[in-house]
Amino acid sequence: MAVSFHAKRTLFRRLRRPRLPEALAAAVLILAVAATAWWLRDVNQPEWQQTMGTVRGFVRQSTHYNAPDYQEKVYVTYEYSAETIQHTGKWEGFWPETESPNALPAERLAELAETGNPLVVFFDPRDPARSRLHGGASDRSLALALLAFGTFALALAYCGVIYPKWVRA
Repeated sequence: MAVSFHAKRTLFRRLRRPRLPEALAAAVLILAVAATAWWLRDVNQPEWQQTMGTVRGFVRQSTHYNAPDYQEKVYVTYEYSAETIQHTGKWEGFWPETESPNALPAERLAELAETGNPLVVFFDPRDPARSRLHGGASDRSLALALLAFGTFALALAYCGVIYPKWVRA
């Protein structure tokens, strides 16, 4: 059965152009899906492997300029072997005192200045040239999970509560 031109025109008149409420709903849903995809991609990454490495270079820089509290920023160059190939890595930041196999208290940072000092190195099995000294597992996995669940909660709240009230008003 063919639909007349008048029936089609009436149908399109009832459909209105997307406005701000619909655009926000689409944006929130897209954000939720993107955050979930990012989290799932991170979860499905292979675990970083662990190997032993050695310090090749070390520099300390005081961050105390005029502040009463200061920390020492550390620049470390290290060498490690992954899949029978020697790699060189660099790390910079504030050296952790806990929660890392390489953790050292501030008073023992001088040990890093000794060339050849052993370090635990984590490397990406898909690309052994990528490495890090702290945290074998992905440090951002929990943050991405919270972001994914938070954006889905926001999308559910917006689409289930706010959007219907906004459109009715």
